[in-house]
Amino acid sequence: MPIERHAAPYHPRHRCGDAPEQGDERGRGSKAAAGGPAGSILREATSNPEPQPASTLSRLPRLLLALALTGAAALLQHVLWPWLQPYTWFLFYPAVVLAAAVAGRPGALASTALSVGLAALLFKVPELDWPRFAFTAAVFAVVGIAFGEVQERLRAALQENRALHGERDRMAAIVASSDDAIIGKDLQGIVTSWNLGAERLFGYTASEAIGQPLLQIFPADLHHEERSILERIARGERIEHMDTVRRHKDGRLVMVSASVSPIRDAQGSVVGASNIAREITRRKEIEAELNVRRAQLEEEVVQRTEQLRAREDFLQTLTDNLPGMVAYWRNNVCEFSNEANAAWFGLTREQIVGMHARDLIGDEAFESRQPLVHQLMAGEPYRVERTLTNVRGEERHLWSHYMPYRHSGVVDGFFVMQSDVTPIKEAEVRLRESNAELARAGGWRLPFFAVAGMGLLVAGGAIFKMPALKLHFAHTEPRSRIFTFLREPSVYFSLCATLSVMLAQFSVIPNLSAYLQHNLGYPREHLGALYLVGGSISYVAMRAAGIYIDRFGATILAGLGTLFYVAMIATTFVYESATLPVMAMFATLMTSMALRNVSLNTLSSRVPRPHERARFMSLQSAVQHVGAAIGAMLSSSLLSELPDKRLAGMPRVAMFSIAMGVGLPLLLRLVERQLSHRAAPAAEPWTAPAEVARASIPPG
Repeated sequence: MPIERHAAPYHPRHRCGDAPEQGDERGRGSKAAAGGPAGSILREATSNPEPQPASTLSRLPRLLLALALTGAAALLQHVLWPWLQPYTWFLFYPAVVLAAAVAGRPGALASTALSVGLAALLFKVPELDWPRFAFTAAVFAVVGIAFGEVQERLRAALQENRALHGERDRMAAIVASSDDAIIGKDLQGIVTSWNLGAERLFGYTASEAIGQPLLQIFPADLHHEERSILERIARGERIEHMDTVRRHKDGRLVMVSASVSPIRDAQGSVVGASNIAREITRRKEIEAELNVRRAQLEEEVVQRTEQLRAREDFLQTLTDNLPGMVAYWRNNVCEFSNEANAAWFGLTREQIVGMHARDLIGDEAFESRQPLVHQLMAGEPYRVERTLTNVRGEERHLWSHYMPYRHSGVVDGFFVMQSDVTPIKEAEVRLRESNAELARAGGWRLPFFAVAGMGLLVAGGAIFKMPALKLHFAHTEPRSRIFTFLREPSVYFSLCATLSVMLAQFSVIPNLSAYLQHNLGYPREHLGALYLVGGSISYVAMRAAGIYIDRFGATILAGLGTLFYVAMIATTFVYESATLPVMAMFATLMTSMALRNVSLNTLSSRVPRPHERARFMSLQSAVQHVGAAIGAMLSSSLLSELPDKRLAGMPRVAMFSIAMGVGLPLLLRLVERQLSHRAAPAAEPWTAPAEVARASIPPG
């Protein structure tokens, strides 16, 4: 590299921003000059120096100019030939010199050849025979070629010298502008160069530092460090990236990373050292902050680990005391088990955790359960009631629930939760046996006798406790035909409203229990409590509906009930999203049905006149039964049962129910309008309690 060959003539004291460099032509001093961060900048800057052209003219134009000068000299000599004879080469010598100056060696050669040719053609004198002319031409050619060679070497030397000066200036600028402190010193520790980075880092100017011992920037307790560095440098060793402390001019300490390299002369002897220092105070502060933060994180990790361990112990204690078996399987390996699950296999929890399923249940059972494992890993849960034999040979009836576990959206394993329902099944068997004994005692007629007895009780209560309602027997007006009766708008709209309610409700009610169990996973044993709560809430809603219908009217209550009904049917069956718990959903559905039914029955009771009441009620009952039958039949045709007993097609049934039920408020509004047009006296006889009471008393 040029920086290594020609650094010796440049003394570091000449420019305070330059680093001292010495070396021979073999580049033995390059390592000292190029060590550390600043050295990498110098290598990058000097590895590909930019060419410095000697002239702005290219070679071909210069060559043409040299030939033109030769031609011009020949023309001038031709004009002056009468006075210049017999000096054939008089003006050709200056032409060759100018051609060599302009175009170097190629220009001198071209000018010499052209001059010899022109002289032979134009300026050969009779005094010179051809041999003598050839001799003079040879002398001229030797002189011209010599001029060209000398000029070429001078130009090369000038270009090289100019390039060296440019490289030296660039190196000086790089060293001077470097953020790193670059300091040169001799083997006695005396500063020989000091760049601007050193001024910024240590506060001393170049004039203050050069010629002074470098010990002035060492703290008193680190003077031995400088002596050790000088000893190692004298042995030719390098010191790289040494984290240490230096003292600023104002007395404060500065943390630096220092690299020291030996400087060698042309003979390879160590004559000094190059120090490159970079401030690392901020880096050390960040490292200290990171160390503090690392210690805090480690403490947090310890605390978090203890918390997780405590939670794990809590969950383990909880699962161990659950009335069932719990296990987690991942890659066919048991990774969690409670005591009940381990005891089923006759093992402890420590023994079963980590055991492969093949080792636990055997090859045949393991292979037979692989389809179920694939189903679970595909994200599909599985529930089953079955009878299994434990390790003690006891047959137990289990309710098993297999639940996939998703981690970051991917099924990672599955839980197996099993409840021993053997006592419940045994109680069911005992209940069936008791019922069988009761049936044997009363025979097959006992259930029918029970139903008949309840019917007699209801009939007796109706006969002896309810009003007679005989006013319609005393009516003397002729009865209208059935078709005429049906064409009355109030009757027609009321029966349409009844049909709408029955179609809407009985398309859902027959399938509600199966849907709750198999589609929503509601336990079968909880259905009794569900219907008890729903019936109780429906009773309360009916009682409240009667009060508010008298205050606000049947249409408003029917609209409110329809709104609740449509919302529950849509969210539960159309979109199949469990936005509410099953208990809350069922209670809301029963409340909406109660509001709709009470509104319909209240308004329908005003439709028939006293003498038409029996006819209307029989028609209304027929419409109710027909609507319930049609709704149930349509829902059964729209639904299908999947292999896992879930109902498919429930959204279509729900849409049908919504379509049938949403028109109830409009139909009731039409009935109200028709009743408002009816004459008031026609409705009074059956609404006044006193008149009803009088009509029920037999005459005489």
